[in-house]
Amino acid sequence: MCLRSLIVLVLITAVCGGSLAPLYTAQEPIPNRYLLKVKNEYVFSDLVDDLLAENERNAQTAPGFGHIDILNEMDGTYLKILYVDLDYKSLDTVRKHPAVEFVEEEDGRPITSDDNADLDEFDLSGIDTAGKRDHSKRFTQEDFELNQGAFYGLDRINQRELEPDQNLTFAGNGFGVNIYLVSTGVLQTHEDFDCRVRMAYDVMSKTGEDCSGSGTNAAGIAAGKSVGVAKAAMVHSVRVHDCNNTESTNRHVSAIHWVANNLAKPCVVMLTISINSGGKTLQTAAESLVDAGCVVVVKAAPIRQTYGKKACDYSPGRSHRLITVGATYQNDGKTLWSGDGICVDIFAPGNNLMTTSPMDDGYYDKISSPNLSAAFVAGVAAIHLGNKVDAADVKHRILSDSTPCVVGNELLGAPNRLLYVDPGQS
Repeated sequence: MCLRSLIVLVLITAVCGGSLAPLYTAQEPIPNRYLLKVKNEYVFSDLVDDLLAENERNAQTAPGFGHIDILNEMDGTYLKILYVDLDYKSLDTVRKHPAVEFVEEEDGRPITSDDNADLDEFDLSGIDTAGKRDHSKRFTQEDFELNQGAFYGLDRINQRELEPDQNLTFAGNGFGVNIYLVSTGVLQTHEDFDCRVRMAYDVMSKTGEDCSGSGTNAAGIAAGKSVGVAKAAMVHSVRVHDCNNTESTNRHVSAIHWVANNLAKPCVVMLTISINSGGKTLQTAAESLVDAGCVVVVKAAPIRQTYGKKACDYSPGRSHRLITVGATYQNDGKTLWSGDGICVDIFAPGNNLMTTSPMDDGYYDKISSPNLSAAFVAGVAAIHLGNKVDAADVKHRILSDSTPCVVGNELLGAPNRLLYVDPGQS
């Protein structure tokens, strides 16, 4: 023990004069809470031991000063993160440790993945998205027939022309593919999923219940048998949302870490979070899923309170390694609430769409959401993986197959590409 303490003391002393790891700030930081990115080449447990020993040494020499409290350990092949409580003295000590790649303040702003209820002020089609929960209902076959317009997204992505041809088929169904949906949870028992949804992980150690709806809505478009794209894919629900409609960067990074360590290939991961001003750890975590061999799909952040900002201002969608998706109306025009700019990779339908509701097993919603646009791309990615396209080639395949030059309204540098997948045999 004495030898171990001596080694740690020598190590800390040796790095005191070294360079500091970068510190990324948050817009509304939680006092003393930080996320540490550990360099992949370092042994995670060695850093933990060093920090615990330094904390013990500080407690003996100056109680309450220089403390290092480890709150969450995320050690994996592709991602190594520590979530810690530090004061200003220990922050400098940690930043000088050679194993630390960067440090980021934990953001204390309320973060939400559920954008569905925030879009009505931008919605030109007159859809009452704010009141959508009042309009959820159990649909009969007649209801489906009367609401064919709400299936325009399925109809639009398998043809080049705007005029619908009523063909909702695709050249593949995603059989054998795993879609990991990191969101609000999914109603597993909904009839449209045919027992293809499982509650994989709940960061809060709860039941995985979808209290908000965004997860169930997105799962329907990605993999529902009647309203979705990859009709035979498995959906693994990873819940980060609590029932107060809030989440945190730490929760999301924890969820991504779990997926990276437990995934089954071939795999698509859809993330419904986007945060502006910061998000370095979140972006690094999302990119680790690509390293692990998954296709990762995110929305181009919606223009909500920050109307006029571009997708590049948000994490993780600013990463070129992910597929970042903007949203369109029924007329192929970019929605007013879609992110835009050069960090958008492709556009997909996102307005006034029929999808699964979390209200009950047979209920459906007609809603608008940027998450639905991303879900279309996640479903198409699953089809390609099911058709034996290598995960490393799926993004290129989706972009090269897209329909060019049909997306209307000002794109502000975003490429003019609309999602397309071969219809197969109708």
